[in-house]
Amino acid sequence: MQNHKDQNYCEGLVANDTAIVQAIYKQWAPSVIDFIKQQHGDVYDAQDIIQETIIVIYHYFRQHNVALPCAFGTYFLSLCQHRWGLELQRRDTNRRVDLNALAPSEATVEMWVSKTIAHENENRRFEAGFQQLSNACKDVLLTFEEDLSLLKNPSAKENNKTTCLAEWTTLVLQQSDASNHVKLNTEDFDRFQKYQAKTISSDVRLKFEAELNGDGYLKMAFQTYGSLQVYLEDGLKHEQEIGDFKANLDVISNQYFNALEAEALQSKPSKKSQTWTIAIVAVVFLIGAVLLFSIFANPSYEDYNDFKSISLMQRSPDDITTKLAEERFYTQDYAGALEAFNEILEADFANLEIQMYKSIALVETNQFKEANDLLLKIIEGSSAYRAKAKWILALSHLKQDNIAACIEVLKSIPQDANTYMKAQQLLKRLE
Repeated sequence: MQNHKDQNYCEGLVANDTAIVQAIYKQWAPSVIDFIKQQHGDVYDAQDIIQETIIVIYHYFRQHNVALPCAFGTYFLSLCQHRWGLELQRRDTNRRVDLNALAPSEATVEMWVSKTIAHENENRRFEAGFQQLSNACKDVLLTFEEDLSLLKNPSAKENNKTTCLAEWTTLVLQQSDASNHVKLNTEDFDRFQKYQAKTISSDVRLKFEAELNGDGYLKMAFQTYGSLQVYLEDGLKHEQEIGDFKANLDVISNQYFNALEAEALQSKPSKKSQTWTIAIVAVVFLIGAVLLFSIFANPSYEDYNDFKSISLMQRSPDDITTKLAEERFYTQDYAGALEAFNEILEADFANLEIQMYKSIALVETNQFKEANDLLLKIIEGSSAYRAKAKWILALSHLKQDNIAACIEVLKSIPQDANTYMKAQQLLKRLE
């Protein structure tokens, strides 16, 4: 199949091309916003739907080397339309989405939307099954960084992995076919392993293949067993890449919607604007006086750790753990916040935003080594969180009175970073 001229959008997402992501927002976000506003939602709902849809497309085209057969805009808008319809159903409302309001109905587009949704649902089943595994099984699977193909002479660790994969497969099958679930035994998974490892004779192999073709459930189990290995390997190999993409997308999304909000505020000037201007000038004057005084004092960590609160609820309004993390961070219960962050990361270990906030809590609780390791991991990536991670790392060194290391990190913060001016001010005070 010949690639559609819009294939560059899919390839750009997979490559984490900032210009492509920004182009998607510029060209199609206004239509999605208007659609959702007309279909019982608001601008915050639109932000969530757009970001979630981009992530779904990213995963689909990253894991499948396929050609886009239709216009990207129609495909993207159709997915947004579908997701918003599901969201309204989740909210248990009788309201329904007008399925012709955003994107036209085309057979090719509908087929690709269906394929993308099926892939997303499969990944959700995989993740849900994984979360039901014991912590021991999770550790075995996530720390196994070698080739996940089964070797001819598996070690004890690999045997443990095979056992955990078998348990994971069973959990996934129970989700997809609970009513007709047939209990698979150890021998079945042993045959899966030997077939993949090519340690059986040609006669046994042909017999096993014939059995797969004649037993639909056994074939589904075998395919699921193999798919889980690919899913796991992909996640382990590309953890940093996935995290960088989500971080970059998060920044672009916030920039776009913050600009919309600022534009809306400018179009509605307050009657008390003059009073506010005077107040702001006064505040700026006071801040300037405080900063001038602080120049002549030795800088300390407490002068700059103005992390205050965090906002994670925009895309997780119903998540209890996320809400708890926010509340504990706001009240400076950093030990409690760490517990919540760790729970979130168990389900989404590539979430760089949570990793960054976790690093702050670690610095606040003087767990410097773990904090620095986490920050260096973010800095070594290519996400939009790199500059913020450098600032936190510099403050970590400052809190430990490691001035030389602090200065070195401060000098590496780029000029386009939000923390650049603060970094330069601290640098002058230290040098």
